[in-house]
Amino acid sequence: MIRNYFKTAIRVMIRERFYTGINLFGLSLGVAAFLFLASYIRFQFTYDNFHPDLDRTYRVNSTNIWYPSGPMMGSSVLPLAEALENEFPQIEQTLRINTADRLQGVWYKDENNNWQNLSEEQVLGADSTFFDFFGFQLTEGDRNSALDQTGSVVISDDAARSIFGDQPALGKTLYFGEDKTPAIVTGVTADQPENSHFHFDYLVSIYTNQDVKDFDWSWIWTQAVTYIKLKEGTDPSQISDRLHTIAPKYSGYAFQRLGMSYEEFEKQKGAYTFAIQPINSIWLYSHGVYNRIGGIGNINDIYIFASIAIFLLVIAGINFINLSTARSVVRSKEVGVRKTLGSSRKELVFQFLSETILTAFSASFLGILLLMMIKIPLETLLSLGFELDIWNLLINEWYLLLIPFAFGVIAGIYPAFYLTRFNPKEVLKTKQAALSGSSSFRNGLVVTQFTISALLLIGTLVIYQQLEYFRNSSLGFNKENILVVDRAHTLGNNLEAFTNWFEQQPEFKAVTVGMDVPDQFGYEDFFKKEGAESEVSLSVLKIDENYISTLGMELISGRSFIENPGDADKIILNEAALKTFEWNADEAIGKRLIYFETEFEVIGVVKDFVYQTLRFEVAPLALMNLNARIWGDQRVVAAKYQADDLKSLVAKVEKEWSKKSDAQFSFSFLDDDLENNYQNEAELGKLISTLTTMAVIISFMGLFGLSTYVLEQKRKEISIRKVLGSSVSSILLLLNKRFIGLCIIALLLAAPIAWWACNEWLSQFPNRVSVSIDLFLIVLGGLMLFMTLTVSLQSVKAALVNPVKHLKEE
Repeated sequence: MIRNYFKTAIRVMIRERFYTGINLFGLSLGVAAFLFLASYIRFQFTYDNFHPDLDRTYRVNSTNIWYPSGPMMGSSVLPLAEALENEFPQIEQTLRINTADRLQGVWYKDENNNWQNLSEEQVLGADSTFFDFFGFQLTEGDRNSALDQTGSVVISDDAARSIFGDQPALGKTLYFGEDKTPAIVTGVTADQPENSHFHFDYLVSIYTNQDVKDFDWSWIWTQAVTYIKLKEGTDPSQISDRLHTIAPKYSGYAFQRLGMSYEEFEKQKGAYTFAIQPINSIWLYSHGVYNRIGGIGNINDIYIFASIAIFLLVIAGINFINLSTARSVVRSKEVGVRKTLGSSRKELVFQFLSETILTAFSASFLGILLLMMIKIPLETLLSLGFELDIWNLLINEWYLLLIPFAFGVIAGIYPAFYLTRFNPKEVLKTKQAALSGSSSFRNGLVVTQFTISALLLIGTLVIYQQLEYFRNSSLGFNKENILVVDRAHTLGNNLEAFTNWFEQQPEFKAVTVGMDVPDQFGYEDFFKKEGAESEVSLSVLKIDENYISTLGMELISGRSFIENPGDADKIILNEAALKTFEWNADEAIGKRLIYFETEFEVIGVVKDFVYQTLRFEVAPLALMNLNARIWGDQRVVAAKYQADDLKSLVAKVEKEWSKKSDAQFSFSFLDDDLENNYQNEAELGKLISTLTTMAVIISFMGLFGLSTYVLEQKRKEISIRKVLGSSVSSILLLLNKRFIGLCIIALLLAAPIAWWACNEWLSQFPNRVSVSIDLFLIVLGGLMLFMTLTVSLQSVKAALVNPVKHLKEE
């Protein structure tokens, strides 16, 4: 009997192949999109799950002492770990990881004893307890002792192959930083899992870095990340409830060395405290805290993706249910005949349910095949940083396979229980017996579909508007045609000669040297104005006399630096800094700021420019002379060019670099660097636009099928209207106005939800676009246009048919 049900179902699917094709395509596309997003979301939630002792391992976040508002940050100070061990016997182990700026730049002596500069990606320093905290595996070396000795380094498998090929790496020596600090390779990692909140190419023992030795007393040098592992059975609240006592108790000596008391610091900056965060929440729950040694995700984006996944499945399911129930009217006579021939209602119920369930499962199977076919291009297009593993998803999340079953049951309920209750005599005498009450249900499903489509379209447009705002907003400086040569400080005494070379080349119009270029620095320090007791934190950028003019910044008062040793103790402020010190642009000139015991005279005021990203308000900034007696030896060269052949231009610069340095040549274009800062928003926009396109395609496929069905039902009405003198245009209007009305209702429902959701997303940006009514009108117009075209594809054909063809059937 069951076999007969499925044989009949297959015959029906073949006979109704047009509608079956629409159903299969729409639902399979929805299933493919849903499974893709489900796989991506599952991957996001697996971050750091491969590390041991997850339930008792935490990162210690600290007050961001460099910002006036003092939010929490993922960085901390070196002596914090020891203080925590002293205070909390519940802590089993601590670990510090340092970003090791001093060791950036990796060198190796080849077989001819020549220096080879390697292009490193990430150099970190770590305590010997590193492998007790993290589950990175070693293919060479002993993880229990790899970082025990100063001057040891663990390298990644990629770095080992790049440097040593197939030769063993253990025991080889690498050299780090300008000082070429030696470190012996004591371990090589296996491939590092993608789903970790940090990765490394070189992991040196922490005290290999001289900066760590110099600042292991400092409660200001926030260049470390601190982790703790609690003893089994420890309640985390026993730690978190007392963390506010650490800084007042332990940091006093460090502040005295800086010439201030802890009380003065706290009065100025507020409470200096700490908080613990489970390591498996770092990736998704660090928005605003950030991650010093890697990237972060965003749980809000996951909520967006989860909503879209559900929306897509709902749209596909609505199509399937709508067409299945709509087509059931054609089969009302079939029900009457079957009943007349002796079929029971139970048998008919099973027959209809088997048909819709078989169709739903077929669509799901096709959806899996479709996803496998587009897997690679989809990963490449969206750049999501993970490999889609559909089979792993289905094995671990097997309950997802129940979704097609649910759609099949829902779609089969109407014909199975509604049609089968009719008396055969009533069903056989009219084709319209089954239509009562079904139109409102289908209209509601269409409205739901297009409400979701409108939501996604509005969201996509808002994301792209915000991205365009980031790309095209005035930054307060010139970002075009600027070539940036990184790590120029490695040139040493040849830096000046290298800079002079640019001035002699016709392709370059100006050149400057600075500690960094806008949007790539975040170093801050404490200053106080003359006569004041409290200090404030200012971002610091050391520049030469050509920096402001080369990058096209606007000087609104005073002057820039000049090539004069006396300018070493001069300073230029931005407008945000003036507000901090309560000065106007004119009265600031000649004022003095004190950095420890050194006084700096204000000689100029520069108009605010975006030196971080547009995600933040412009913060107070001090521009210092390159020769100023203040921390910051890093250098970049920025040259303004006018040339079409950029490949030849870069090759020319690299050739000159090679004459003056054996370090790796590294360059970028400033506008590209700025563009990359908004990569997250760009990738979010690409993903949502791709999914929105899928949603719209599914919606209009369903609309096409439903409109075809409606026209079949109205073909005699259309013929009568034509006989009575109706024009083709009036018939088209008659057929379209129902769907246009549904589209308007859908937008009215979507508008308040979209307005709220988009403003919630935009609220994370201080610099943002506004959600205007134009967006809603554009979406309404677009949906109405495509809806009209979709319906008209069949409507025109129906309106042009000779009325006799349909009327003669009577």
